[in-house]
Amino acid sequence: KKEEEKKLKKMFNKGIAEQVAKQGADASRVRSTGPQDDAWVKIQQKTFTNWVNVKLKEGGFEEIKDLTTDFASGVSVIQLLEVCSKKPFPKYNKTPKLKAHKLENLTNALKRCQDEGLNLVNIGPGDIEEGNLKLILGFLWTIIYNYQVLPSMKAAMAGRTASKFNPKDELLKWVNSMLCKEHQVTNFTTDWNSGVAVCCLTNAVGGEPQLLPHHVQMSSAGAQRNCKEGIDTACDTLDVPKLLAPEDMASPAVDEKSMMMYISYFRTAKRKGASAAPAPEPPKEQPKEQPKPEPAPAAASAEEDQRPGAPRRSGKLQIYYSSTTSSRETRRHNELLKSVLERENVPGAFSTWIPLDLEEFRPLRDEIFAKASSRNLPIMFLNGEPWADAKKVEEMNESGEIHDFFSQIDYSK
Repeated sequence: KKEEEKKLKKMFNKGIAEQVAKQGADASRVRSTGPQDDAWVKIQQKTFTNWVNVKLKEGGFEEIKDLTTDFASGVSVIQLLEVCSKKPFPKYNKTPKLKAHKLENLTNALKRCQDEGLNLVNIGPGDIEEGNLKLILGFLWTIIYNYQVLPSMKAAMAGRTASKFNPKDELLKWVNSMLCKEHQVTNFTTDWNSGVAVCCLTNAVGGEPQLLPHHVQMSSAGAQRNCKEGIDTACDTLDVPKLLAPEDMASPAVDEKSMMMYISYFRTAKRKGASAAPAPEPPKEQPKEQPKPEPAPAAASAEEDQRPGAPRRSGKLQIYYSSTTSSRETRRHNELLKSVLERENVPGAFSTWIPLDLEEFRPLRDEIFAKASSRNLPIMFLNGEPWADAKKVEEMNESGEIHDFFSQIDYSK
């Protein structure tokens, strides 16, 4: 039996580990470590374990504590792949007792990775069963890269070949498109140590009103506190999981792959409760200079009024925006909408810009957000009914549909 077990292990290790591809080498390779790299390895081990547990929890499976021991049976690896691939394994040993049974589970898990198109480098079932931490981390990065980082950049990948697409550069480019000029980043390591960048990104993704408006006063002296505030706020309001500990983000040894994994969640994050909060009663008294939304025409409902191809209608636009935002993305959306109005020849008399961040208009803010089911400023209303927020304007501008909308408005009335 011992001889058969040795033969089985040798066959398992050779059969999977030899099938490697150059394309997956960079994604799966973990750099060699010495004493100076201990902090880096510990951070990656912690964050990757946190990510695994987020996925296992999604599938209703038991969480793990130690990658070097809890993956040995192959059960948690199979469960992780079931959640990530959304494909159940037809059969596996859920309570393996013998080493051969554990190796069989792990072989099936690695085969699933190959079937899914993942490139594995220098990893065999025996490496996982024996708890080789460096190879396990490399294996997990391949899974994270393919099931978390790449899917978050699906739109950016459209129409581009793999050889011309660099996920790290694209993610960094997206981050800087969201941040104001004063807080641009050049890497996924030390530029995040102060905690200011994660707070700025949380503000930008969350929209107006800013979740952390005091981020401009943050000092690098309070780096760990800043990181904690940014991570906690992103989790509580954007549903971005707490994969990184504040002390790890603030550490000079913060791991690049861990940061990329964490930041990739912001690309698809949305502010919680934007449509759930009921609209408060409008204030009884408004300043005389405040423009008031006009009532919608009785002839057509808001839904009918927005249909492409609907009859020409008269009306005025109310555009709610932020005039003091530090968010680069919000300022870009303001400029985009202004250019769209100019291009579509919308007369100035038919559009009113209302700055919700000014004191006199703040009583309207929650009402507008609730009515529009969005906090992405600027938000455009037609005759007092919400029509499009910043993201919808951008999407329809790219598709050309926005021209159809404006062409249906009769400005002569």
